[in-house]
Amino acid sequence: ELAGQHPIQVRRIRTAPELEGCHLVYFPNTAMSNVAQMMAPLRARPILIASNADSVLRLGGHVQLFSRGGQLRLRLDLRNFKRTDLTPSAQLLRISEVID
Repeated sequence: ELAGQHPIQVRRIRTAPELEGCHLVYFPNTAMSNVAQMMAPLRARPILIASNADSVLRLGGHVQLFSRGGQLRLRLDLRNFKRTDLTPSAQLLRISEVID
């Protein structure tokens, strides 16, 4: 599949050096035991970090996925977006809970 003209690759990452070349990283809540260590080198880089873990925004992630009323919801932390020079789209902001 493509995102624009760029191929989409899904990779299982086990160590921080394997994150090189990633534009989006998703950490499942089942992998949160070593996420703080993995996220440290990402905090200042323009890599979108998402997770369904409660702690992801506190650890520097951008998007938290959660369920409310049986529906998938998004929570964005704008401070973390600003720190990495990423900008969420207006459409994403409209459909998300936003922490500023």
